[in-house]
Amino acid sequence: MTKFTPELKLPIIKEEINTLNKENEKLQKLQRISNRVTYLPPYQETDRPILAAVTGEERTLLIDAGNSSSHARLFLEQLKENHIKGDWVVLTHGDWDHIFGMSEVNMPTISHFKTHDRIKKLQSLSWEDQYLDQRVKEGTEIPFCSEAIQKELGNYRDVFLPLPHITFDNRMTVNLGGVHCLIEHVGGDHAVDSSIIYVLEEKILFLGDCMWYVNTKLDRFFKVFKFIINRTDITQCSMNSNVIKPVDIVM
Repeated sequence: MTKFTPELKLPIIKEEINTLNKENEKLQKLQRISNRVTYLPPYQETDRPILAAVTGEERTLLIDAGNSSSHARLFLEQLKENHIKGDWVVLTHGDWDHIFGMSEVNMPTISHFKTHDRIKKLQSLSWEDQYLDQRVKEGTEIPFCSEAIQKELGNYRDVFLPLPHITFDNRMTVNLGGVHCLIEHVGGDHAVDSSIIYVLEEKILFLGDCMWYVNTKLDRFFKVFKFIINRTDITQCSMNSNVIKPVDIVM
């Protein structure tokens, strides 16, 4: 059941959320890495991660679904302005900020099977304040994410999470027509279901949160390092909330 604040306060809260989202959107403008790869920059305050699109001659693969319908809608609208239409979306992992926009994206979804299982568990959770507070106390949710969910979603917390349509175990390759995306599971302490996406012809690597430095151990880094070392032609990486050069990771 949806929890509402008193009637007199609700319009003020809605206005504050709308203002915040408008400020987010001013800062988030689609950026182009190459002719085939574009991305929407992150926004830290409400934990909006990078969203990306890889466009081939026949199809377009989106990377991550966003942390809300508003986030996903902003991405889709800006893609449309640039004459880009997604065909599939791949999820780097199953954290809320990468999947809450799935229903808005509304297209066939690819993920590691562990991401599928994580989403299935999240389907049963409520995102109202009292339940978020309870999970923070239990240690199953962190305060930053709880606060970001409240800011991003406002008072509307009915989150619909469809299950991914296609799952893989170790790795898979998606042919977009003239460009191929290698999707590989690497795991990690931040999210055991983390996968990376390497755009072969463009030599661009999307790491998602697999190397999130706060709680990632060295052995987890080495698996990603090995991938990068074996792909010496990589020119750019998307790590955490930034697009960087591979040398920045090693250093």
